[in-house]
Amino acid sequence: MMRLRFCLFFALCSVLALACPVKAGTIVAWGNDGEGEVGNAPKGTGFTTIVAGYDTAIALGADGSITAWGDDGSYGLVSNAPKGTGFKAAAIDDQENDGYALTANGSVVAWGLNDKGQVSNAPTGTGFTAIAAGSFTAYALSANGSVVAWGLNASGQVSNAPTGTGFTAIAASQYTAYALAANGSIVAWGDDSEFQVSNAPKGTGFTAIAACNGAYALTANGSIVAWGNGPSGVPTGTGFTAIAAGWIDGYALAANGSIVGWGSDYQGCLSDAPTGTGFIAVAASSESGYALTAVPEPSAIMILFGGLGLVTLRRTARRA
Repeated sequence: MMRLRFCLFFALCSVLALACPVKAGTIVAWGNDGEGEVGNAPKGTGFTTIVAGYDTAIALGADGSITAWGDDGSYGLVSNAPKGTGFKAAAIDDQENDGYALTANGSVVAWGLNDKGQVSNAPTGTGFTAIAAGSFTAYALSANGSVVAWGLNASGQVSNAPTGTGFTAIAASQYTAYALAANGSIVAWGDDSEFQVSNAPKGTGFTAIAACNGAYALTANGSIVAWGNGPSGVPTGTGFTAIAAGWIDGYALAANGSIVGWGSDYQGCLSDAPTGTGFIAVAASSESGYALTAVPEPSAIMILFGGLGLVTLRRTARRA
């Protein structure tokens, strides 16, 4: 009888562990490490977000602190990253000249090169909900879902930003930008030299967008649509939950949290991508990839049940 209760205790604890709350945890990095963008990835757990530029990456901790690593460039993209906590989003110029972050109250912090006003012209005020960066240009979503653009306007990437409200997400490549409307339709503007604007998919129901050398969107059933001059080999099928765009590769998260990559395998961008399941976020730089694992945390129910299980075992032992 004692053995039966012992097995029952551990079996039920295992079941409860599967239902424990999960938070983002460790960073896995792979690919080109020429600027320490892989080897200098931060250790530890509790990271919640990763964004990447050309050879630089930023991770947000659970407390909203910013950790930057990789190439510091000529303008302190790493060394001048803001200190403190409470940041809720970040973006990096894809030429690794500028960095941007959103504070807890939704104000924009910008640092790096300012030759096109990409730092000094960052919008003031609060309530911004998302941020993105192309080359020398940046974009933010205001609280009402309107798009604010600033910086270089060589291809109309600032002046042609859509008007109106209700946009829910933004993404940017070199001189092109994209916004996701409330109905899931995609608005594209800026440079169209590779048909990255004119070939943007029509219709509604898209749930996510990503852009770099090419552009990608997730449909409502989790299939991937690609356009522009991105790498080939985009996976077919449905159920993908997230996408990331790099210069020579792209990545998607499958429904089970496994990573699917496509494009070039230079420096192991594809072959060194982590295997297994349970990843919860993915990002891409020019020639490197990043993913976040998930770390289960014991819940109060599990801890309580564990204590009750130990009491049961002790009482059984006394009877014996």
